[in-house]
Amino acid sequence: MKPEGHLARAEEIERSIQVLVSDDAEAHVATIVEGVYGAAQHYVAYGMQRQAGRHVDGHLGLIRALNDAGLTGVATAFDRLERLRARNWYGGQANGTSARDALEILDEVKRWSLA
Repeated sequence: MKPEGHLARAEEIERSIQVLVSDDAEAHVATIVEGVYGAAQHYVAYGMQRQAGRHVDGHLGLIRALNDAGLTGVATAFDRLERLRARNWYGGQANGTSARDALEILDEVKRWSLA
């Protein structure tokens, strides 16, 4: 996918997340966190292409690629999101705080990608 496609997909997913948040974030925590994870992947791909001249399509090896490109701040943010996702999706530890935390990380990643 080209960088502009990643940006468009991230924005599309983010709009869908906002629908769930405005409906009842507490009832949709797992889906919100998954959506944030997907949107963040696309924002990272877009930002990495802009800042490092290349990107990774997908999440496998993404944190390593970010670190290798010297993009340690966003690598750390994405790692936090991966851990949050695993706790919510696989560990059943979903709550409203998880949704807020995920959205805060998404905002951080988005600001970085558009800077």
